[in-house]
Amino acid sequence: MPEKTEDRRYLVIVNPVSRGGKAQEEGIWLLNRLKKAGVDYEFLFTERAGHAEEMVVKWAEDFDVVVSVSGDGTTNEIINGIMKVPKAELKLAMFPAGTADDFARNMGYDRKDKEQALSTILGDACRTIDLIRYDDRYAAVTWGLGVDSEIADGAYKWKMFRIPAYFYSGLRICFFEDRKRYRVRFDYEGQTFDDWVLISILCNAPLFGRYIKIHPDAKMNDGLLGLTIGREMPNVYGLVLFAFACMNGRHGFSRLVSYHQVRNMRVECKTDTFAQIDGEVYRFDAGKIIE
Repeated sequence: MPEKTEDRRYLVIVNPVSRGGKAQEEGIWLLNRLKKAGVDYEFLFTERAGHAEEMVVKWAEDFDVVVSVSGDGTTNEIINGIMKVPKAELKLAMFPAGTADDFARNMGYDRKDKEQALSTILGDACRTIDLIRYDDRYAAVTWGLGVDSEIADGAYKWKMFRIPAYFYSGLRICFFEDRKRYRVRFDYEGQTFDDWVLISILCNAPLFGRYIKIHPDAKMNDGLLGLTIGREMPNVYGLVLFAFACMNGRHGFSRLVSYHQVRNMRVECKTDTFAQIDGEVYRFDAGKIIE
């Protein structure tokens, strides 16, 4: 028998700076509705990077559901916390409040529909999904290398402008900087790819960056990960392919783009390379190897 809503305990985690501070407002709306619903909950705010994961690990066995009121980065932390305490059988629910909300979008949420999110949080529907495991960490949607990560890194200083900051950073890189390329080696399914790329995305779902269907055939529950490789190309041509990718994933016509499906993969960065993992940006030094 499914657990009754009134018997569940909810841990609600809010990143107050997510979506330029909008998440705090969204969290207060949710708090008021949970009060009216008479459910048992604890409401906590994150204070720093990694805090959400720490809270989940600490409180996992005291709750049944953790609700992420945030974007992809904080949701990634929550997922990693859940995976550290598997015996707790803690379930994840979303109240989308980030810039891109890729995880929520791929799970079928409409972030403009608060009532839909509330109904899902309080409802009985539950699904199991795959995760991307890299070394001893997890990602829910994407693990990528290349120019998209460098664009995101450039947008961080203007993050209060959210999506426009990403477009500004992308246009600046495409038109005013040297051609972007990154040397990588991928070993997967008995194959080897060793070449220069503009972008490479290992994905657990089709949608990326809110608007882009980066790997049209990727699914969150098929036991496979999609790999999209965009080979070295001029920056402006990459921008053209980006436009086609935003049109329901039509960038696959280019001979410089290829789709693959993998279960296991070894990645070697042969140059210093920007990386993004569920929307958070990192920089890997040349020689970095990831399983």
